[in-house]
Amino acid sequence: MMMYSITKRLLRRPLVSSRLFGTSSSSGTLLHHEWIGPSHHHDERAPPIVFLHGLLGNSRNIRTMANKTCELKKRPGPLIDITGHGKSASSSSSSSSAHPVDFHVATNDIQHTISTAVKTDTVTMVGDSLGGRLALYYATLQKQNHGPVNLNVHC
Repeated sequence: MMMYSITKRLLRRPLVSSRLFGTSSSSGTLLHHEWIGPSHHHDERAPPIVFLHGLLGNSRNIRTMANKTCELKKRPGPLIDITGHGKSASSSSSSSSAHPVDFHVATNDIQHTISTAVKTDTVTMVGDSLGGRLALYYATLQKQNHGPVNLNVHC
């Protein structure tokens, strides 16, 4: 219980200033994403693996690891450039009211991208650094909206 409250307090903090992140609408912005992994001969029932990179990075930073993971698990998945990073930077800066993007806004963009591009709410998420923190926040929101969430951490 204590770990949950610590995580919840950490996730309420803003990411960084709006100079690094663009702005986003409350309905979510479709983020740049690239599908990797097997396009055929995979278990259709297994959820896709969503990959999120770290702060100041982009999806290319984790492409090698993501390709090996998808190949090993025989599952496809999108590499997503999180809000304000890589090729997603300009897509969320079109709003006229500049404000810092917090975890809720960034996670809303990720959720919108998953529901639009992946077309399912059941996914496995892998995140590096900031991407891991966003994956945890996504999981807490999913738990509130859809019930239990299982998190597996391998060190």
